[in-house]
This record gives sequence, structure tokens and C-alpha cells, in this order.
Amino acid sequence: MQTHRTLRRLSEALRKSLAGAMPEPQAWRWFFRLSTARAEGRPRPRSSPASALADAINVLWSDEHAGEINQALRDPTAIGWMHQYWVNADKTGVAAKLRRKAGDTIDGADLIAATTIYSSRQQVRFLLQHAMSRVWRAEPRVVRKLAWEHVAEGDVQGGMRPASEVTVLDPACGCGHFLVEALRMLVAISQSDRPDATAASVCRDVLAGRLCGIDVDPRAVRVAKWAVSRAAYELCGQRVKPRNIVSARGLGSLKRAAGRSRVDALLGRAYTVVATNPPFVGFRKLSSRLKTAIASLEPAASGDLAAAFISRGLSLVESGGVLAVVTPAAWLSSSPALALRQRILAEGRPRVVATLGQRVFETAPLLFAALAVVQRGLDDGPVEMLRASGEAGLITAARRSVPVARILRDPSMSLSPMAAVLPVAGSTHLARVGDFFDFFDGVWAGDTARDTRDAMLVAPSDPDWIPVSARHGASRWYSPNTRVIRASLGRSWPHAARREGCLEYSRVAGGRLAARAVFEPTVAAAGVVSMTLRPGVEDRRADVLAVFNSRVGTLWLRALVSGLNFNPGYAARVALPAEQLHEPVRALVWEAVEVKRAFSASRDCETGRRLERLEAEIDQLIAEAMGVSPRDLQDVTLRGVRTRHGMRNAVAQGAVVSAGPSPRGMECEVAPPG
Repeated sequence: MQTHRTLRRLSEALRKSLAGAMPEPQAWRWFFRLSTARAEGRPRPRSSPASALADAINVLWSDEHAGEINQALRDPTAIGWMHQYWVNADKTGVAAKLRRKAGDTIDGADLIAATTIYSSRQQVRFLLQHAMSRVWRAEPRVVRKLAWEHVAEGDVQGGMRPASEVTVLDPACGCGHFLVEALRMLVAISQSDRPDATAASVCRDVLAGRLCGIDVDPRAVRVAKWAVSRAAYELCGQRVKPRNIVSARGLGSLKRAAGRSRVDALLGRAYTVVATNPPFVGFRKLSSRLKTAIASLEPAASGDLAAAFISRGLSLVESGGVLAVVTPAAWLSSSPALALRQRILAEGRPRVVATLGQRVFETAPLLFAALAVVQRGLDDGPVEMLRASGEAGLITAARRSVPVARILRDPSMSLSPMAAVLPVAGSTHLARVGDFFDFFDGVWAGDTARDTRDAMLVAPSDPDWIPVSARHGASRWYSPNTRVIRASLGRSWPHAARREGCLEYSRVAGGRLAARAVFEPTVAAAGVVSMTLRPGVEDRRADVLAVFNSRVGTLWLRALVSGLNFNPGYAARVALPAEQLHEPVRALVWEAVEVKRAFSASRDCETGRRLERLEAEIDQLIAEAMGVSPRDLQDVTLRGVRTRHGMRNAVAQGAVVSAGPSPRGMECEVAPPG
């Protein structure tokens, strides 16, 4: 992290010095020239009369930070990271433009800035090690000698190719992070196969035609060529130029080979390994022109530009070869990506799927990320699934082997590791929420800050404001209304009368699923989804409350959608027990609702303890009813309730609550279990 902070500061300082004094293309050329000279230990470039250039040289050749800069620039991928930080200013500008002008979309040159997110070395090594272990014809003992941290001896599949025949393509290579690591790996495995081969001869062989990259950003391609050449120099002590890293136009690798250009030549081949971090951007942000063009090239892709690159990448893999990708996690389970999952399972088999959660990418912290390794061919070996909490979990997280047959039985064909621990949706012993409930969203205010307020700021008798259900987040069972909305908006909403006796949940609730009982015909704000029983069906409200407010419910949320918004279409797919819960269990659920109502008014510790005991009991009972094992729930937690003293109880997370003295008197304290 310290290295990345140094690179960020360097990049931002150089951009500030250069970009304000010269045109962007010229500033970029000087940025690259200065950075590469410093990284290679060459003398300072001669300064032009431009004071900005002199300032930039002083930044990069600062004696005060020489050691820190030397350390940061030692890795060949360092200038690639600096390039990302350079482009990040453009990325911020694109995002601001989209926010500023409703309906504006991404097109043309904005696409490069909007989609520049680079992979860490940990992600790259994870994917390449798993890919190579499945295509390279090696003995397990050789892998042990290479000391790969992500692949054990038992993971080696005994692939079809000797190292000298393994080819690698990154169809969205950016600044070459995958290419640099692939070069190192290809040289290592080639020398394992042929101990008499020199590093120089292997580097020349690999860079002559076995390591290829394509990108639409010509600046990034220039950095990638430099990075790969420098990595080769570190490996063999000779300068070897890569011959097959090229810049493409338009949609780059998504196009079909139709001519004689270098790009067409690369896209007309099939590769042993296609490994990439494709551009991430949701289709809703793309211009209609781009969406039409993408759909014509990759009909199976939907939802995100990354899905199109996954589909195209699979087409570029030879039989028995491997596609290894960094992706948004949404395509693993979302409805729009079902066609893509169907194609993958028709032509190949997922081999490794790892979800990383959020805050994986510094420049896109809210993105839910995943890593996937797909092998072309229909060998029905199991899928290794990991639920990693960040990159460290790629090494420490427990793996679950999931039979491919289980995925094929699931109508949604979900590849999410969360789905692997749940009963297959559509099983005979399960029902669905959508079988019993209708859904409708709340009223949309033109301006939330203008049209809604805290109820304490408005007189109860003020006719211009009425109560509204809003900002409940992950509150379970019941939550009092503390907001008001303009009466002119609320009274025009047609669903208020239907809300009495219904259930509601918040579409965005911090990655948790939580439902509440509604007792009054109030208005709901946008983002609060109401669920009303259909006429003539049995009352399954207690079942929904039990599932949504348990750890099983949160598992369903994370299995169905990898994002922030849990819309009604996904809620309808959450499973319920096939038969209505037994009366004693339903009684516990409604008791929890009433205790939460009492707790909302008092916030006292004793009522909080009672609520948590009820929650723990219901959580266990619903897991048993749904056939979910305790082991599968052990890393899923529910937030505890907050007492009037501000302490958070956590019995639902497995902690023990006790009363103890404090400077302010008696309050609830949380202690670890046992």
C-alpha cells in the first residue's frame, strides 16, 4: 500500500506540473519519458525552458524521497499504476459529467477513462497459477518447486501442453500487469520442462509469438510494451522487445477478425490461456450506439461491458484451454447474465470462482469483484468456490468443491459461491416469495433533501407534511417512521391503503436482507419495497419475516445479486419452506415483532436481550427448515440492536450480552462467546 501511495503522489504531481502547461498528448509523452528514465536509472532528461517540465523533473528526481521513489519504481508494473492514477482524473471527470447531466451516457473517448481499473499482483497470480496448472503438462513436484502460493500439488490437473506450446492472450491488456506476470511464469515453467534452456532463449521465444496483448488505449499499450521488455531484461539480462502487444480501435478485442491488420491476426488465433481484467461499465451507462454494437458482436452478453469480454474471451480459447478473468461479481448470479452463464456451461466448465467483496479496487471501492477460471470443454470435474474477504482471503479462505451437476440443476445456473451453500432454487421442498406476494416500490420524490425531512423538524399538526417510511436500512421486524414527506407527493401515491398489514424491506441495506411488519396505511419512500399477500393464498408473512431477518436470508441476497440494489425481481426468488412454518415458530416471529416495537420505544437492555434471544432461536429454526448447515452460516453475521446507551448487542452474531457498570451507570456490554 505504501508503494501505491508513493506512485499515486508521483503521478498526481507530474500531471499537475505538466498538464497545465502543455497539451494533453505532449504532457503524456513527457510523463512517460520522465517516468521510464527514472525507473531505468538513466540521467535526468534535459529540461526545456518550460518551467512546468523543470518542476516535473524536480518532483521525480527529488533527493528527499529518492529511496522511496526507487523502491516504488523497481517493479516493471509501477509505471502502469502511475498511468492509472494519471487517467483517474479523467475518470473522475466522466463520473461528474454523468451526475451533472441526467440521461448522459458514455461513448467514444470517455470509454477508456471510465473503465480503467487495474488488477493487483495477487489477483493476477491467483488467476494465472490456476490457469497454468490446468493446461501445462507438469508433475505436481514441479509445481512444488515453483512455490506457487495459490495452487497446491493436488490441484495440478496434468494439462495437455508442454510449456513450450502454451500461448497467452490478454485481450484488454491495459499497461500489461497480466503480461508481465505471464512472462515470468512462462519462463519459469519452460525452464522446468527444459533445464538446459537459457532464460534469454525462452524470453525471445515467448515474446516472438506466445505472449500477446491488445488494448484500445494506445498510451497503455506503450506502457505495456515497456513493462514487458523491462521484465524480460530482469529475467535474462537482455533487452527483448515484445512483438505482439498492439493497439486496437473502437471496441478492440470484441471485433471479429476480418482483415490483415496485426489486431486481426491476433484475434484470428486460438490461445491456451486468455487472461484479462476486462473493462467494467454497466450497460445503462453506455450510449445506445455502443450497446447496439456490443449486442451485435456478443449476443450472450448483457448488463455490463465485462460480460461481453468474458463471452469473447471464451471464443478465443482453444479446446481444453482456460479463460481467467477479473470481473464484476454480478454476472455470476444476475438474471441479465443468465444467457452468458448458459453459454459457458454449454461450451465449458467453471473451474475456480472466488468472490472478493468490495473495496478491492482503490479507484472503484464500491464494486463487488470476483475472479473466475473457466476451462473450454465438458469435463465434469467439480468447481472450486471461495468466499474471500478481500485479497488476503484468496490464500486463507476455505474452498468448497461444488459438483457441476448441482449448478446445472439450478434454473438460474448461479456460479456464486453463496448459492453453493443453499438448497437449489426450484427444489420440491422449497417455495418462493413470489408465489405468495406482490411487490410495489415507494413514491419517488423529485429531490430527497427538499421533499423529505426528519419528523422532529416539523410540527405534528403541519398539513404540508405526512409520515413516510424511509431510511430504515437493515432494521429488522419493525421500525418506527421518523421521516416525513411533502403531503402533495404522499397523497398522490396510490398504494398507501394497501400497506396496512403488509411487509416491507429496503432495497439498499448494507448487503443484508431485512424485512419489517407494517401496521398502518402509511406512505413509503422510493427504495422501500412493500410486499402484499395475494388474494386467496395462505398467510406466509411470518415465513418471510423469519427468512429475511435470518442469516439464511442474507445468504440468499448475496447468492442472487452481487451489488447494492436488491430489487423486487430478486426478492421474489428468495426461497421459503415448501410448507408454512409450524404455529410455534410463527408465534416466535410475531413475538419478535412486538418485542421490537417495545424496544423501539424504550431502548432498554432487558428488552434488547429478549429480542436477541428470540432472533437467535428463529435464526436456528429457519436454517434447519431450509436445510442450511451451521458451517455454511458461520461467516455470515447480523447486526445487533442498539440500546439507549449506544452500545451494540450482538447475540445474533454469536456474542454474549451481559450487564456491567460504566461511568454513566448500567449499560449493555458485548463479550466474545465462551
